[in-house]
Amino acid sequence: THTQPPLPAGPILCVAGLESGPRLLCGHVKGQVSSVTLPMMQLKKCYQTFERCKVQSMCCAGHDGIFLVAAENGTIQLWQRDETAAEP
Repeated sequence: THTQPPLPAGPILCVAGLESGPRLLCGHVKGQVSSVTLPMMQLKKCYQTFERCKVQSMCCAGHDGIFLVAAENGTIQLWQRDETAAEP
């Protein structure tokens, strides 16, 4: 068992596993998505996906790092993990 302290982006509303990486994606109440490495549970990135909307749900769309993020207002975004992006 591993316990992760609260993430800087605040309360989590939903999570999704991303095989690419592998990563755990966390959707937050202020419209952000955090990417956490597995199995080390280390925060890698945090993105502002929606302004003034909660991330309501997320799902992975395959094995190539593509995932969908949905807001409480019905907006859906398509994202893809970029392995070439610099890590913080």
